[in-house]
Amino acid sequence: MEVFSVCEKQNEREFMKINGLLIIMARKFFSTSEWAKKEIRTSNLAKIKHCVRVYLFEAFKSGEHVFKGQVELIEDPYTEVQAGRTVWLFPLRVVGNKYIIPEELLKEKEVEKERDAKKLSDQDLFKRAKNADRLGQRYTTSKTFDRDPYVSEYVKRRANGCCDLCRNPAPFIDKKGRPYLESHHIKWLSKGGEDTIYNAVALDPSCHRKMHVLDLEEDVKKLLSKIDVYKSKEGLMVISNIKGNYL
Repeated sequence: MEVFSVCEKQNEREFMKINGLLIIMARKFFSTSEWAKKEIRTSNLAKIKHCVRVYLFEAFKSGEHVFKGQVELIEDPYTEVQAGRTVWLFPLRVVGNKYIIPEELLKEKEVEKERDAKKLSDQDLFKRAKNADRLGQRYTTSKTFDRDPYVSEYVKRRANGCCDLCRNPAPFIDKKGRPYLESHHIKWLSKGGEDTIYNAVALDPSCHRKMHVLDLEEDVKKLLSKIDVYKSKEGLMVISNIKGNYL
């Protein structure tokens, strides 16, 4: 993936020298079949139809554009009424390679769109949602953390079928007959937390989501107190085992 800082007008002139056309895509997304509906000025219609080289950049941040590659027209252009005006739409497809976008860029864009959506009136939100584009899949790179399956399994068993935060029983039994709980790191791995039984707890799905959305200090303290209780029980078990060995 390459990121460029470009001026659209200037680069359009440069692409004219090689009989090409530069497209900046700021709002639309590829569908599963890698189509992009892109509004292009009518003056560029002849270029598209006469097989000049067309290059696509996508804007995720202001002033930064991700190079997607060369695109081709896969269906005839058509018109559509948008916001009270008639626009031309061109079904495009990236030629050749699948371009990989860093996952953090996509998440930033999603957060930005969610903020915009919250500012809309009910009527405007309905219109936008009703006419939403069909979104598909993207190929992304992401940073993941190794998680020890033994730690995850142990903290779920240790909870004995109840959420370590709200202390309510697991919301349901899974197909293997076990209470459904999810392992959670009190100090997130992304913030330097360790993948150990003293930084991991078992939560029901609702509490797990709450911790990732709010991560309230009072809830963190409650979970740390629960870890202290588990440590105390482990200490008693060790003492009991030592006494048993001497009997």
